[in-house]
Amino acid sequence: MARDSQHEENGAAWDIVARAKYEAEMEEHIEFLRAGGHTLLVPEIEALRPHLSRAHVVHLQCSHGLDALGLLNLGAASVTGIDISPTMIRQAQQKASVLGRSATFVCADVLEVPRVSTGARTLSTRARARCRG
Repeated sequence: MARDSQHEENGAAWDIVARAKYEAEMEEHIEFLRAGGHTLLVPEIEALRPHLSRAHVVHLQCSHGLDALGLLNLGAASVTGIDISPTMIRQAQQKASVLGRSATFVCADVLEVPRVSTGARTLSTRARARCRG
């Protein structure tokens, strides 16, 4: 199978997950973020916290934006999330809009990330593997 068709299938599979699971959790996620929540684990916080203050973060495989928007709650100046699923990106954008948060979400394959201008300091947070098959 050609790489392009594999990536299209992967994006389509994550669109299904987004519609089946994350749409139902939208309000819960918004309230969690509104209350200052984040999803980082203690070792991740310990590693990132010294660098997060005013950092411009690029989050690869950002999914529906919960982790990316949580980074803003931890002090990041801005977040750019990148994901292969258009549905995930729409959900992330919707959360940011409802919360009034300034975040950029881009639909792209992480292996072909577009050039993203985020300022002088850029961090890339964890990227969870999403390959099916």
